[in-house]
Amino acid sequence: DPKQSIYSFRGADIFSYLTAAQRVDAKYTLSKNWRSQPAMIEAVNHIFGHTRHPFLFEEIVFEAGSAGPPPDRLAPAELPALSLWYLPGAGDKPINKTEAVAMIAAAVADEIAHIVSVPHPQAVPGDIAVLVRTHRQAQQIKENLARRQVPAVLHGAGNIFDSHEALEIERLLGGIAENTREEKFRTALTTDMLGVDPAVLDASDTDSQALEGYRHRFRDYYQEWKNAGFIRMFHRLMAREGVRARLLAFPDGERRLTNVTHLAEILHQIATDRHLGLPSLLKWLGEQCRSDAQRLEEHQLRLESDALAVRIVTIHKSKGLEYPVVFCPFAWESATLRNDRKILFHDPAARGRLTLDLGSDQRPLHTRLAQHELLAENLRLLYVALTRAKRRCYLAWGRINTAETSAPAYLLHCPEAAEAADIVN
Repeated sequence: DPKQSIYSFRGADIFSYLTAAQRVDAKYTLSKNWRSQPAMIEAVNHIFGHTRHPFLFEEIVFEAGSAGPPPDRLAPAELPALSLWYLPGAGDKPINKTEAVAMIAAAVADEIAHIVSVPHPQAVPGDIAVLVRTHRQAQQIKENLARRQVPAVLHGAGNIFDSHEALEIERLLGGIAENTREEKFRTALTTDMLGVDPAVLDASDTDSQALEGYRHRFRDYYQEWKNAGFIRMFHRLMAREGVRARLLAFPDGERRLTNVTHLAEILHQIATDRHLGLPSLLKWLGEQCRSDAQRLEEHQLRLESDALAVRIVTIHKSKGLEYPVVFCPFAWESATLRNDRKILFHDPAARGRLTLDLGSDQRPLHTRLAQHELLAENLRLLYVALTRAKRRCYLAWGRINTAETSAPAYLLHCPEAAEAADIVN
């Protein structure tokens, strides 16, 4: 499927698709764009159409789009379809990445607050999407919007086991499973889900009435978990401890409650399917919370229920979707490989065969090839991001440290782009 071949994170391989494409008798292209207004289509054509190889590899050709709906069916554009935001450097130096992310996140939130402002809103929050690459970026956008009282929801912007609530549930269940261990017991009480007053925990009398009440209930939860299963125990705990109301009292309460509910469903499913008891289920949860654990796509963060809110979506998750107004604040992220001993690339000298270099004498060349593959994927992702917009799109760019190897740098600086394409082709 060519629409999925851009996603290496799913195990797809664009080179396999290109090889297959060479063997077919006929090729077809959908040139009519039925999603976007003509001005938006023209803007994308301009960005990708003035570079010799906009997708880096000459086998991937950019086909300029044309508007599908007749002009009289579309409302005239009141503002520019594509706004390019430029962030200057700090004096004679590029601005560092951390500062750039903070500044751009604040600018995005300011612009969205202006767009949805009354009495003359240009759009409602549900018309707007902010496309990001990482969970951290998504959180920064949402926090900035929250400070401006703009409702927003996260959609596919990270893995559920990277959330704060995953750590909370791990601590809470650990305290129940090992309720006789004082440090485990007290750690469970400090979670936001239970919200025990620190003054109670600091009391010198460890057998205080308040703590004893929790000890008794923890023993009950342990027995119910052991005898009736995880989910029955967890539902009783949520009701008895007032967890729902406590979480909803936080500014991001709906997000927290969504995560807790999602995690409970996952743990119940795993415990049922694999017949896991208390220790085994806790071990599995701990393994999932490690950053190097193998993650499943169904464990992506769920969308909160509020449909009248700004959508914060990963570019990968946005594939196939459309939004009237789109922000692309972090497309300038570099296409530089991590400092890793292993270099994975497709060897043009071996008909594009996938190759792993563990330290050969051609490592510098292989590193450049791998970096160009990463840049090529970032270019495809940028195309996905820009083409999600129906009416208007904002693209952030600027003199930012390491951004010189990014997809916008390649497209917006033609001499460097042509030279980079020559290296691969």
